[in-house]
Amino acid sequence: MTRPQIILVGNGSSLIGSGKGNLIDSHQYVARCNNFQTRDHEEDVGCRTTHLCRRGMGDIKLFIGSELKSVINIIAHCAHILHMDMIVKKKLIPRYGEILTVVSEQETVELTKDVGLVYKNEEGRWFETATVGLVSIAYLLTQFKKISITGFDFVEDINLTKYEHYYKRKPPGGSHNLRKEAVWIRSMVKQGRVEILPYKENKND
Repeated sequence: MTRPQIILVGNGSSLIGSGKGNLIDSHQYVARCNNFQTRDHEEDVGCRTTHLCRRGMGDIKLFIGSELKSVINIIAHCAHILHMDMIVKKKLIPRYGEILTVVSEQETVELTKDVGLVYKNEEGRWFETATVGLVSIAYLLTQFKKISITGFDFVEDINLTKYEHYYKRKPPGGSHNLRKEAVWIRSMVKQGRVEILPYKENKND
């Protein structure tokens, strides 16, 4: 079995005690979302990071070292702030330069159009919002033929409506529709575009 080049590590609490750290780090590229933590969790989540996926103007971790190859900043649901993509670029280009990619709000909507999210209600207000994890998967699938994921608890338990991060931080509340996202990600698994760790053993290998 050919292993995907990249793995996207979610922040689900199922990673606690998983012992997946070495397997995660063995991928050519390791992507992580938002305010992840590796310190004191290396055995379960690994320690390498080559791709960082973040939302909007949130404080982005300043990495020391040269392994960080890509910072993907996702603009989502910021319609009340004009030119948010330009604001983000102005703030982050001095820090990250050519490795920065800004995914505009329109691109976010386009990337997730098949998920079936209702972004705005009849009054034009934000109704359902995509998680950074979902947009990250959709974006990475435009860059790689196949990706691995782990730590996306709501995908493995489709009835999950609330979840916690492995580093004891509760995710912010909001209007995420985890069931719709899980159904779409599972469809990517069926199509062979996404693989969930642990890998299935191939007896012919």
